[in-house]
Amino acid sequence: MFTRANGVRAFAEQIGAPPDGMTAFAVGKASAQAARDAGWMRVETADGDVDALAALVTARLSPEDGSLIHVSGKAAAGDLAGSLKAQGFTVNRVVGYEA
Repeated sequence: MFTRANGVRAFAEQIGAPPDGMTAFAVGKASAQAARDAGWMRVETADGDVDALAALVTARLSPEDGSLIHVSGKAAAGDLAGSLKAQGFTVNRVVGYEA
C-alpha cells in the first residue's frame, strides 16, 4: 500500500520490480502512476485520502488473504495501519523515505 509516490519509488529502489501477482493499493493518481511506472501490472486506486485507501483495501481483501505492507515516509499522514488493524488485518509499516 502506498500513500505517496515517494513510497513507490523507495520500494522500487530497495526491492526492485514488484513480485508477480502483487497488487499495489495507491491512495491517489500520483502514487498509482508511480506504481505503474515501477512495473506493477495490478494497481488499485482509492482516489482519496488514507481513509479512502483503508476502505478500498477492506472492500477488495480480507484479513485471511495475508499480511499487508504499507511503505511510507517517516511521518505518515493518517493511521492507515491502525485503521486496517482494527478490521483484523496484519499490517507491516515500512519507513521507506524521509521527507
